[in-house]
Amino acid sequence: MSSVIKVDAIQNQSGTSAINIDSNGRVDTTKESVFRVNLGSNQNIPNQTATIINFDTVVFDPNSWWDNSQKRFIPTVAGYYCVMASARWNTGTDFDIADYGIYKNGTLYQSASLRNERYETHVITTIMNINGSGDYIDARMYQDTGSTYAVRGNAQETTLQGFRILG
Repeated sequence: MSSVIKVDAIQNQSGTSAINIDSNGRVDTTKESVFRVNLGSNQNIPNQTATIINFDTVVFDPNSWWDNSQKRFIPTVAGYYCVMASARWNTGTDFDIADYGIYKNGTLYQSASLRNERYETHVITTIMNINGSGDYIDARMYQDTGSTYAVRGNAQETTLQGFRILG
């Protein structure tokens, strides 16, 4: 004999909703997060200044956790997140100190450093624990040339993206 239990939600003992089932019988995954933002136009990076990248194009962010005014990702669900960033310099000028970093709450969390020889691209991937109640992520570029150089605004080259792995 088989039994069918009909529910719309499953909660833990404290009453917090753990799983919701939509009208089509599918598990609602709105608590899962994925996002991708791009830099739409070139951005100048001043000498010796870790500068927040002004990602201005939201490709996807179903939970609306991207804060476009502060250029940061602020997830409200705790868990481990895989975060990836890429950025390409918009110059063929040769210089030695070129850094890109993923920052958590304003502190460098993961970085990539290279010598720019011809429009080099930084790529970073990391996993971080986010508390879901105030932690935020942004990406910053730094260079030490004595001049200002631009990061290329291109949807395939200068991006910040990530997704929640588990809670």
